[in-house]
Amino acid sequence: MSQDMIDVRTQLPAELADVFNADDLAGDLYDGIQGGFAVVSIRGSRWRISKGGDAEPVLNADGEPVPSLECVIIKASRNVSKIYYAESYAEGDAEAPDCWSIDGKTPDAGAENPQSASCAGCPQNVWGSKITPAGKKTKACGDNRRIAVVPLGDILNKKYDGAMLLRVPAASLTDLALYGKGMAAKGFPYNAIGTRMGFDMEASYPKLTFRPIKPLTMEQLAQVAEVSRSATVQSILEVASDITTAAATKPQEPEPTVGLDFEAEAEPEEAPDTAAADAAALKKAAAAEKRKATAAKKKKEKEDAEAATAAAATEVVIDDAPSSSEAEDSLDDLLADLDSLG
Repeated sequence: MSQDMIDVRTQLPAELADVFNADDLAGDLYDGIQGGFAVVSIRGSRWRISKGGDAEPVLNADGEPVPSLECVIIKASRNVSKIYYAESYAEGDAEAPDCWSIDGKTPDAGAENPQSASCAGCPQNVWGSKITPAGKKTKACGDNRRIAVVPLGDILNKKYDGAMLLRVPAASLTDLALYGKGMAAKGFPYNAIGTRMGFDMEASYPKLTFRPIKPLTMEQLAQVAEVSRSATVQSILEVASDITTAAATKPQEPEPTVGLDFEAEAEPEEAPDTAAADAAALKKAAAAEKRKATAAKKKKEKEDAEAATAAAATEVVIDDAPSSSEAEDSLDDLLADLDSLG
């Protein structure tokens, strides 16, 4: 039968050929239909992965929850996404949010209860629109940045069909930005290095930390390029299917399983010849950021001293913004990590 089909395509008269053009028809029956992508989420200070409604904890070889993920950040959205629940939300709830925005500018077309025509003018997107149980002011609409990640030990990630979505929560966005600036200052791409994502043990809520592990090998870089060009990455950054899918089926707690290689190889591969130079450039970039942070800190301390009394009376507590000293400490830690790469 296949030969007959070939004969049909090659023997059609010119006036009919365009109707049966296989290239033009390709995708008509399957474009827009995807199996979905996996989502990396946080419950408490534990990592979980879900796909198609089934969730599982990320465990080590001993069956214990891993404290950190060793991964590669394939791509990050340039927009800060937003999500709003009219009622209180707990991790694992099956209810869809009332409103959300992928681009952080306007509500998604699928949002059932959009709160405003634009995010900039939304009353849920201002500080003080929500009071936390601790009595602190925050926003009712939560910010997050969508990033596509893969395990460092298995970049193609065949178990979960490639890249996975991780929504970096509002309280971790400053740390992610600081990490990115250290990489970008001298042109060092964040997707060319292994990243360890863990939790800040001093925070009273799940707050992510980001640390460099090592530059990727040429083989790993080729795999990153392959994954980054996939339709899955584009969907992760631009499509809200993960929100509606998560609401359709409440994840069930599975039996603990192991099988996702988030840890780097037991015997690290030899880094490329340029690894030391790259690490040195990255160290210089982080040092420059530290100098800027120090100058900004001194300027701010002077301004704060002049307005200390007035500020004490009207201060609004913002959980998501670390102090200048905290940012400087993070840079110190990053410099130490970069020293270990050299």
